[in-house]
Amino acid sequence: MDNRPRLSSLTSARFFAAAAVVVAHFGLGRAFESEVLKNWLALSWQAVTFFFVLSGFIMAYSYGRLGTPNLSVSPRIFWLARAARILPAYYVALLIALPTFVYGTLFGRSPSPDLLVPGLFLVPLLLQSWIPPYALLWNVPAWSLSVEWFFYLIFPWLWKSVAARSNKSLLVLSCSLILITAAVRMNPLGVEGAVNSPWRPNFLAYFPFFHLPSFFLGVVFGLIFIRGGRLPPTIGALTFWIAWILMLGFTGMQAWLPRWTANDATMTVVFGALIFGAASAGPGRLNLLNRPIAVLLGNISYAIYILHIPLLWWWNVVVHRWLGVEISIIVDFAVYFGLVILISLLVHFLIERPMRKEIVDRFASRIFRQTAC
Repeated sequence: MDNRPRLSSLTSARFFAAAAVVVAHFGLGRAFESEVLKNWLALSWQAVTFFFVLSGFIMAYSYGRLGTPNLSVSPRIFWLARAARILPAYYVALLIALPTFVYGTLFGRSPSPDLLVPGLFLVPLLLQSWIPPYALLWNVPAWSLSVEWFFYLIFPWLWKSVAARSNKSLLVLSCSLILITAAVRMNPLGVEGAVNSPWRPNFLAYFPFFHLPSFFLGVVFGLIFIRGGRLPPTIGALTFWIAWILMLGFTGMQAWLPRWTANDATMTVVFGALIFGAASAGPGRLNLLNRPIAVLLGNISYAIYILHIPLLWWWNVVVHRWLGVEISIIVDFAVYFGLVILISLLVHFLIERPMRKEIVDRFASRIFRQTAC
């Protein structure tokens, strides 16, 4: 990997995106009367699209080499590094959520009992997003990791496909893919025959190919960035804030705006501008995102994201059902979110980081030995 500086502002931005998803799943909008605020809090699940764009950008920035179609590491080392990054916390979350999943299927009848055994096979293998009935099983946020793993698998090939192309042609291709995918999802010709109607929403929402344009745009922006096409720092910071305002406007003003302003296609472009602007601004701008506490929260954002639904189930069962605690929704969320952050810190430092090092140290040398043979 080239010796490129860390983009601390993007690390910190991940925390705010993860927090937005937590807010949406908790249903915090119920506590407010403002229509705009309700929309902000309800539509903050769009932050998952931000993660896809950011993932593409970071993969290009971290592993892309200029002047060659090859990554800075071999594909097997790349896949090992990505597995070491996502799997430890992923399996911790599945373990925490296992009682929920088993109890719900066997006794609560939600999801259907016939989904239990296939789910126990598909979800640990990150295959659930490919089959609509299983997309949200076991741990709802895990569907996006199923999509992400697909992106990781194809990234070495994808880099070879884009590395020699011009910036202009890549931007045209990115926008074309975004528009075509949006058109298919809004008017899915032939989907009725391909997917049983009860699962069409899952297919259109979670199937990996529908999210590939977001990742691809991130890769293209990352390539343009390392080619030196970054904006001047002041313009980068301005771009970040304009994109931020557009994001808030498109989501908060949905009652008065066309629906397309807050769909994946529009938000992919907005998030791409936000990420490119923040990266271009550098450490001298966007001071809030470059503070140590913000970077620390960004580092644990993946744990926050993947753990928050299993922890929310246990929070509701223990605090509200067993203990019968009744508090305002705002206080309820504040204490719950504080607990999520605390447990995410523990998982990050006691499980994620040690396991990542252990996996890389143990298997990387074996891959190098096999390559040498």
